[in-house]
Amino acid sequence: MCFNNSDKNCDCMKKIKLLLPLFLLGFLLPTNGAGQMLTEKEKVTLSLNWEQFMNRQDMLWEVLPTGRHEAPFMGNGKLGLMIYKDPASNSLLFATGHAEATNHLKDGSILGGELLPTGNFILTPAGKILRGKMVLDLWNAETTTEIWTDRGKIRITSLVHADEPIIINRITTEGNEPQPEWTWKAASKEKSTSRQKEYKRRFVRSRTYPEGGICTFKSASGGETAALWYLSRQKEANTLYITINHAYPDTLATELGKSEFRMVLRKGFKRVQHAHRNWWHNFYAASFVTLPDAQIENFYWAQMYKMGSSMREDGVGIIHGEPYAVYRTWPNRLWNFNVHSIYMPINGANHNELAIPLERAFYMTEEGDPDTTSTWKKILTRLTRKENRSLPPSINEKEIETGHLVWACQNLWIIYRHKMDDNLLRFKLYPLLREATNRYLEQLHEDTDGHYHLTTYDPHRKDSVTDNNFDLSMLRWGCQTMLSMSRRLQIEDPQITLWQRVLKRLTPLKTENGILVANRNHPKLPLHLLSIYPLHTLNIEVEKNRPLIHNSITEWVRKNENKTGFPYVTASSLYAYERNGKEALKQLQQMMSKQVLCNSMTRTDNYTPGLAGAQAVLNMLIQSWNGVIRIFPAVSPEWKNIAFYHLRTEGAFLVSAQKVNGKTTFVEITNTAGELCTVELDFDHPQFDTSRRIRITRIGNRTYNIPIRKGESVRIYPQKSNPDFEIRAIPTNGGKHFGKKE
Repeated sequence: MCFNNSDKNCDCMKKIKLLLPLFLLGFLLPTNGAGQMLTEKEKVTLSLNWEQFMNRQDMLWEVLPTGRHEAPFMGNGKLGLMIYKDPASNSLLFATGHAEATNHLKDGSILGGELLPTGNFILTPAGKILRGKMVLDLWNAETTTEIWTDRGKIRITSLVHADEPIIINRITTEGNEPQPEWTWKAASKEKSTSRQKEYKRRFVRSRTYPEGGICTFKSASGGETAALWYLSRQKEANTLYITINHAYPDTLATELGKSEFRMVLRKGFKRVQHAHRNWWHNFYAASFVTLPDAQIENFYWAQMYKMGSSMREDGVGIIHGEPYAVYRTWPNRLWNFNVHSIYMPINGANHNELAIPLERAFYMTEEGDPDTTSTWKKILTRLTRKENRSLPPSINEKEIETGHLVWACQNLWIIYRHKMDDNLLRFKLYPLLREATNRYLEQLHEDTDGHYHLTTYDPHRKDSVTDNNFDLSMLRWGCQTMLSMSRRLQIEDPQITLWQRVLKRLTPLKTENGILVANRNHPKLPLHLLSIYPLHTLNIEVEKNRPLIHNSITEWVRKNENKTGFPYVTASSLYAYERNGKEALKQLQQMMSKQVLCNSMTRTDNYTPGLAGAQAVLNMLIQSWNGVIRIFPAVSPEWKNIAFYHLRTEGAFLVSAQKVNGKTTFVEITNTAGELCTVELDFDHPQFDTSRRIRITRIGNRTYNIPIRKGESVRIYPQKSNPDFEIRAIPTNGGKHFGKKE
C-alpha cells in the first residue's frame, strides 16, 4: 500500500525494485566476448538443390560392364542386385542376392554363417546387342540401362525398393525390338568354402508360369529362401517384379513373397517408385559434404549410397565384409578389420540408425535370461573360431581372442558417444566391456621388472604370445574406457583400483623406430597401430608421443606402399590423426588411382576399403575424441574451399562449417544431448553467437568450452567478418568420375 504518492509513482518504484536484481545479475555475469545473441531463425542454412548436386555424383557407363567387379549395384540392406552383360552370350545378367540367405549356425544365428547365392535373371533381346550404356542415378537409387540391337532399342529402369523386399525392372522398347525374354537360373549347386560337409548342397525346386515363377531353396541348416517373380505386361511398358525372402527355422518364405506381391501390385508402380525415392532423398539429407576435388567428392557420395543400399536399422548388419550377397560365398569371423571399417563412417555421416543391427547382435538377451551372459558366451565362442570355419568349436578358454570382443566394444562405444544414450551404456555396454576387459586381466602376470605382462593366444601360430601390441593396446583402451564409464555413471565398481593399477604398470608397447608389428597380425593390416587410430590411447596431443607416432606411420607406409588391401586408405586416416593433411590426401588419391574400380568398389575386397575411405575424408574435415571437437584438423593446402552440414560428433553434436579461399568463414555447433561442448578451431580471434548470455572459457590454444544446452546452437566466426551462414555446393570441374568410359 502506498501513502501520499500517486499510483503512477508507486508502480514505478515497484518496477525498479523488481528489475534492479536482474540488472545487477546481468552486469556481473561474464559475456561471451562477442555480445551478440543468436535467434533460432538465424541458424546456418543449407542452400542446395539436392537433385542437381547429386546428379554430378552419378555413375555413367558408356559401354556395358561385363562382370560384377565393374557393374552397378543396388540394395536395401537385405536384397541386392547387380547388372552386367554376359560376355559369353547375347544377354544381360541381373545377379540377385539376399543377406539372410545363409547357412545358419547350430544356435540358429546367421552371424558368421556362410552366404549362399540365389541366382540370376537373364534378359535376352530378339536382336543382336550392338552397344549399350548405363547410368546409376544415386539421388533416386535407380539404374537406367539402354541397349541398342540390330532391331531397335531396349530401355530398362531397375531399382531395389528402399523399404520393401522387392526388385523392379521396367522395360520399354523401340523400333522392331519386341519385349525381351526373361529366364531364371538358380544357383543350385554352389561349391561351399565350408569344411562342414552337410552345407555343400542345397535342395532347389523351381516352377515357371507364363507370367512368372517360384524358386525355393532349402539348406541342411534348415529354413527356406524363396525367389518369386511376376511379369506385368501393359501397353506402355512391361514390368518384372522380383521378391526374395528368407525364413528360419520355418518355411514361410514363399508365403511372404506372395504377400509382398499382393501389396506392391495393389499400390502400382508409380506409388511404389515414389515411396522408394522419398526414402533415399531423406537418407541423403541427414548430412552434407562438398569438396573441391570432384573425384573424391564422387567417391564419398558413392560410399553414402553404398551405406544406404547395404544397411538398414531392421537389417541383419554387415558381418561378412560383403554388401549385397551377390559376390562369392565365404565364411568369416564375426569381427575383423573389414567389419570395423564398415561401421566407422555411419557415425560422422549422421546415420546412427544404421548401427542398430550391430547393437542388437551384441546387446540382445535371450528370452528368459535375466542378463546377457549367454549372449556374451556365444559371441566369445564365435570370436574364437578358427579361420575358414562356418561353425564355432566348443569354448576353449586358452583360445579366446579377447581382443576382438574388446575391439567390437570400441565400435559400440563410438556409436554410444555419437548419440549419448546412458541407459544403453549402463545396462548393455558397461557390463559387456567389463566382461571382455576382465578376460584380459586373467591373462596378466607381474614380472621382475615391475610391469604387468599379457600372454594371449595367437590363432595363426596356434600358440601363446606375450606382450602382443594389438592386445596391449586393446587392454589399455578397455581399462581407460571402463574408468570413463564408471565416472559418468557414478558406479563405484570394486575393480576401479585394479584398472588404475593396470594402466600405471602395464608394460609399454614394443617399439623399434616405431611400434613393432605384432606376431599375430598380418603385416598389411595395421592392427599394431590401433593405439594411434582409432583408439587414441597414443596421440599427438601428448608432445612426447609425436616422434613415435610419426616413425610408426612412416615405417608402416614404407613397408606396405605397393601392397593391396587397406594400406592407402588406412595410411590416409593415420596421417589425418597426425594432422598431416597433405599426406592424408596424397594417400587417398593413390587409393583412387591404384585400387578403386569403375563402380567405386576396390580391387581386393570390393567393398570395405571404400567405406574406410569415406571415413578418411571425414577425418580430414572433423575429428572428435577425448571430448574435443576439432574443426578442419587435417585439410590439405590443396583444398581451399570445403563445406559440410550436420556432421555428427562424439557428444552427439551436429556441426556445420565452411572454408573459403583456405580460411574458415564460420562454424555452427548444435547440442542434441546436453553435453559440454569443447571445440578446437583452426583460426584465431573467434566471435561467438549464442541465444543466451553464457560464459565461454578458453582452455587451450584455439580450444574453448562452450556450455550450450540441449537444443541450443553456437555460431563461431572470425571477428570483424560478416559471413552469410549459408552452406552451398562447391563448384567443381566435372563429375561422374565413376562408371566405364569408352
